[in-house]
Amino acid sequence: VELTPELLIKSKTKIINKAISRFTLNSSLQISKKNIANNHFEFNPFERSIEDTALVFNNANFSNILFYNRTSLKWGFDLTQNKTENKALMNYGLESRKINTISGKIRINLNQNIVTYFSVKNTLNSLNTGNRKFYNRNYNINQIYYEPSLSYFNKSKWRVTFSYLLTNKQNQIDSLEQSINHSLIGEIKYNLYSNTSITLNGSYNQI
Repeated sequence: VELTPELLIKSKTKIINKAISRFTLNSSLQISKKNIANNHFEFNPFERSIEDTALVFNNANFSNILFYNRTSLKWGFDLTQNKTENKALMNYGLESRKINTISGKIRINLNQNIVTYFSVKNTLNSLNTGNRKFYNRNYNINQIYYEPSLSYFNKSKWRVTFSYLLTNKQNQIDSLEQSINHSLIGEIKYNLYSNTSITLNGSYNQI
């Protein structure tokens, strides 16, 4: 589903109408489910009252992206929310995974050739196993990413990008493991023809 207020607002002379018309919202929902039907058809994909013993797997993904000034040549930003849930019946019992991500990105065009970005992302990644013998598999990791970057464009021929990525990951249960990663990333891309390009990547990581 995509909502574009710009197509509905006829008059953009008012400040509030002009501001609202710059928003764009994309939403999507995907559900994949397999369970024992018990001799009847399951027509409702949103049915949640399913016994664990009848479930084979259940995958769901819900995503929202909010854009502002998406087509602007000066600046813009976007906010993304993505939630994924998976449940599956394994040999050792029912296992569930959840990933919830919220991110934001700001884009500023300094001129026709230089663009700068700043991205922030927070991810909660968890796994839960019902069988007590496999509790050591469980985790609940909080991940935070910060990434400023700078790109230089030479028309459509080549692009040079430099970025710094700070990653902080911490398990909030069991041994409370933590990892902090600093990365310097460089990329050069050269377009030979309309469908051919050469890309050179390099990175330095300190964990």
